[in-house]
Amino acid sequence: MAAENDSLKGRLLIASPTIVDPNFRRSVILMTDHGDEGAMGLILNRVAAATVSEAVPELDWLADPAEPVHVGGPVAAGSVIVIAEFDDPARAALLVDDDLGFVPAEVDDREAFATGLRRTRVFAGHAGWGPGQLEAELEEKSWILGPA
Repeated sequence: MAAENDSLKGRLLIASPTIVDPNFRRSVILMTDHGDEGAMGLILNRVAAATVSEAVPELDWLADPAEPVHVGGPVAAGSVIVIAEFDDPARAALLVDDDLGFVPAEVDDREAFATGLRRTRVFAGHAGWGPGQLEAELEEKSWILGPA
């Protein structure tokens, strides 16, 4: 299991050539959480055919409507996750790194909230691992670790 100082949160996982699962083949994943309960990440290099305005028009206040939605992973593919770079990181629902974090599901003043964001990315779904699963895959050399 991952001890607090061994957490991969904020790091990149790069699929090794041995991964043949089409969900993860040639993927680059930003680890958003990692601990004893398991791990979660977002695939960064998979773009969906749909734009934000086509897939989630209610987020046009938050993200450029013409931007594509990204496929974050095979888990909960119908759910939407938004990460952003925050001017004030305390406004993030959960931080991944210094100023990168999750946009809260509920925002009272959308206009004021959006002015404090530098960049956003909308994801459909995420990647997930149960307790010990990612550690076993790392032992097998399925992933290459890198800085974000």
